[in-house]
Amino acid sequence: MTADKPIEAPETLGQSIENRAETMVDAVTQKLSHSNQSTDIPHTSIEGTTEHKITDGVGMVGMGAHQMMGSDAMTQMMGQEAQEPRQQCMLFPTYGIPTTIDGQLHWKISVSGWLYADPPKSRMESILMAAARRIAHVTSDSEEDKRLQERSKMFFTTTIRNIEVAVRTVGFVPALGQAFTLEGPEFGNELTTENVDDGVKISTGETGHFSSELTVNADTIKEAPGKVLKIQTVYDQLAFPSYGVVDLISEHGISVVSDIDDTIKITDIPDGREVILENTFLNPTREVDGMSELYRQWAGLGAHVHYVSNGPWQLFPMLSDFFAKFNFPPGSAHLRIIDRNDVIGTIRGAPGAHKLEVIPQIMKDFPNRKFILVGDTGELDPEVYQKVYQQFPDRIVKVFIHDVTSERAAKADLAAEQAKKEAATKGTKKMYMESLREAIGLHATVTGEAHISNSAVDAVTNTEEPPTQQASNDPNVPPLTRVELFEQRIAKVSEGMREGVFKLYKDPKEIYEDTVVATAFKEPTNQVA
Repeated sequence: MTADKPIEAPETLGQSIENRAETMVDAVTQKLSHSNQSTDIPHTSIEGTTEHKITDGVGMVGMGAHQMMGSDAMTQMMGQEAQEPRQQCMLFPTYGIPTTIDGQLHWKISVSGWLYADPPKSRMESILMAAARRIAHVTSDSEEDKRLQERSKMFFTTTIRNIEVAVRTVGFVPALGQAFTLEGPEFGNELTTENVDDGVKISTGETGHFSSELTVNADTIKEAPGKVLKIQTVYDQLAFPSYGVVDLISEHGISVVSDIDDTIKITDIPDGREVILENTFLNPTREVDGMSELYRQWAGLGAHVHYVSNGPWQLFPMLSDFFAKFNFPPGSAHLRIIDRNDVIGTIRGAPGAHKLEVIPQIMKDFPNRKFILVGDTGELDPEVYQKVYQQFPDRIVKVFIHDVTSERAAKADLAAEQAKKEAATKGTKKMYMESLREAIGLHATVTGEAHISNSAVDAVTNTEEPPTQQASNDPNVPPLTRVELFEQRIAKVSEGMREGVFKLYKDPKEIYEDTVVATAFKEPTNQVA
């Protein structure tokens, strides 16, 4: 008599989900890993493997990554956990301009933002992130992994289009780094004036991004030294309150136009896209030593700051935390919007185009103010600032350029050799960062945001590297030539500027007591009232 087989306990729904998710992690891990290897390997090479059996079982065999994500099986998995998306609004930090209307002083306030849906984490997103972690050997729930999830979540969002929202003024907040995060009611006093404005209504249009102006009587909103104005999005579908800051800037004085990456925040752009992505998504944010102290010193003398970067707005939550962490003075922020109608043009447009559009507009908005321009040699800041100077020569007090190139140029041969050895023995970070972009792209295909999400990631690493810097990092170029190329570049961009205007520095301490800047702050029209 044959012994009866033991009866297996039925698989619970939870176990079924977990087992299926684990199986998909294996499949997606291999799929993402293959996407970072040579494309010479034929698709049929996976036949007979675990990946083939899994993908065949869910109807995805032979598909490319994005084809796989667009399949009915994947869409079904994505939809199994579908929940009502949490709509949120990011108000970009802007500025207010004094203007006269019918003989009365008003503030013309720029209002700009982005409406998006931040859905609860889906099973598919978890699977994709787990696959990426596995490739990178990043431990789940490690500090590195927590930073990755927090900073990458904006790339998984979905734009909310053609919705009308309103933006109104609320009160004032202290002009500290925490003003960017606006956490809690302690940041601001509600306006008690009876004639507080009713706000302005704006449509998010086809891009989800909106821009308008709000005009408020100066009797209602008065410029407050040491404070910035708080504004709020009014839209009843928001999951959380949405606040932004507006820097009210007087007609006369000194303003600072500042780059972010490698000017005030260490990103190490000259070291390449893998390092850029590690510093952007994985590593703790680090300040360029002394820059927050310098900016606070200038702010104490009455300066206002405009932060202008080539990074996409998806990075602003991380930057807000950076500003708060190191207590940078609040000011307007100008990052890049990814245009869904011209994705390639947005990412690979004319070199310096974004900054050459933003900075002159700021200067035109404040025709009586003087400007200090602060940047670095890692991208095209010297070339951009040269063109700005040529357009507004009498209004540029100083051009400060942080030298992040010359030492790297001198050590390029050694660095290149070390990188090759590390890549040969390790290589996981590069694969991981490629996988991160792929994972975000797979998720975005289902939500219809593929072009925007992928392009936003590309915008992080598609830096505007000067041709001379490309040559300076070329190990085939003799060391002396690399240094000479850098020196020629600096000589060219500073040519034609007034004596004492252009300064190249390595240590921010070098510019703390700059005599040209000190003299400018002492001029009566530039002093705090």
